[in-house]
Amino acid sequence: MKSPRLLIAAALFAAAGALTALGPENDGIDRIGSGQHRADLNAMELKPFDQALWGQLSGWTNGSALTQASTEGKPVLVYTWRSWHKPSYSGLAAAQKMADTYGDKGLIVVGVHDQRGFDKAGELATANGAKFVFAHDTEGKFADGLRADHAAYYLIDRTGNVRFADLDKDSLDKAVSVVVKETKEQAAAVPGNRAAMASKEFEDSRKSKAISETYRPNQVLDVAFNLPDATAYNDVKWPEKNQNHGAKDVQGQALPTGFDAASWVSDKPSMNGRVVVLDFWATWCGPCIRAMPKLDALQKTHRADLVIVGMTGQTWGHATEDTSRVKTFLATHKSAYAHMNDMNTTLTKALGINGIPHCVVMSTDGVVRWQGNPHDDNFVKAVETAISNDPGVAARRKAEDEFKAKMKG
Repeated sequence: MKSPRLLIAAALFAAAGALTALGPENDGIDRIGSGQHRADLNAMELKPFDQALWGQLSGWTNGSALTQASTEGKPVLVYTWRSWHKPSYSGLAAAQKMADTYGDKGLIVVGVHDQRGFDKAGELATANGAKFVFAHDTEGKFADGLRADHAAYYLIDRTGNVRFADLDKDSLDKAVSVVVKETKEQAAAVPGNRAAMASKEFEDSRKSKAISETYRPNQVLDVAFNLPDATAYNDVKWPEKNQNHGAKDVQGQALPTGFDAASWVSDKPSMNGRVVVLDFWATWCGPCIRAMPKLDALQKTHRADLVIVGMTGQTWGHATEDTSRVKTFLATHKSAYAHMNDMNTTLTKALGINGIPHCVVMSTDGVVRWQGNPHDDNFVKAVETAISNDPGVAARRKAEDEFKAKMKG
């Protein structure tokens, strides 16, 4: 019989994992966005679409104006786009495909164009094969109502609820196929069913489980612990500053802006108590691609203590890379580390990066300890020095060792 301490530890560890699996991001449909913005979008889902927003649109083309009456009992796919934003053009063809595939099942597809550049919308829609109805968001109030800050897909079900907010294009067909197959009654039952399922999953997660189901040797853990006080980082021997960094020098400072501006392309790893490396790269950048094997090996070697995050979105005369393009690239260029997409290049601009690849090495207190090119001879040494000397890494390791000891009874 397992000890009470073992059962309690196992139950708490299982519950911590289960709590992350209750959100809409785990229904098999990928969304765009992260941080508070994604949380706001999640809160919008399974709630009634504001029908008054149809009245904020003008210049209806390819059909009549949509209203609450004309959309009653029908699923509606909304695509917000911009004629001045070239990456949004491919979304027109994807939306038209949904209209062609599911139009006979009642799906309505509508394009909502940004405040600016509507005079070119008709020409561009035709050039990209878009035949569905679209309109002008004259004052931007429609986009504000949906918290749409870029080209985005929103799917409204037959009851008028926003089922999916800011869909990933790769999940578009899957999401639409789910919604069009439902009756109005089935769609109405979804919010209650999801709440009941979440409640059951949480209750199940609180039950004691065998150690083999809860912890595996060499598993990367996410155990609760407290980071050391800020003063603990003062006398640490950090990597020597790089003078040839090719960007705004922020070594010894906190990252100028947070991650909220970017969205996760891969699953979000646990960064707590781990050294973080941000790798600014692009699919069109040869030196960036040549650096990937080095980053891959580094992540595998230090899998418990290091989180490498590839950050795309760089332009410099190239088309801004959307999430679909990055995912397509990564499908044939597998990597052991995580990836994000910064469509608005917020982080790149904040760091003043003037060339890629560019890596930023951060200690567990969020301070940049080294920055520069990953091909630099000192890059790997800088990462490993940060890991070896970081007091937050040491604190996390200690908490994990204590957890493992309790698991062994």
